[in-house]
Amino acid sequence: MIAQVYLANLRSEQYKHRIIRELNRIKDIRVLELDMDTKTLLFQYNTTMAYKKVEKELWRLGYPMVDTTTKVASEKRTPAPLRKRLLEI
Repeated sequence: MIAQVYLANLRSEQYKHRIIRELNRIKDIRVLELDMDTKTLLFQYNTTMAYKKVEKELWRLGYPMVDTTTKVASEKRTPAPLRKRLLEI
């Protein structure tokens, strides 16, 4: 499944790289995109346990999940570039 998460306090490229590095250590997930402009993280996961691990890791890093959409998000809430990316997968 695919999840799109809004990270309210994402501020710089340094934090972006740290989040990607830490999340890449979790098995059964794949970071698809972390967009600084919209402050959204798009990732693919296989199990509910993997999703919970992402949620826990983001909380530990100081970036709790604020708004989450799973699968393909609705057009109203998804910026066009992310919607296009979701449809390509």
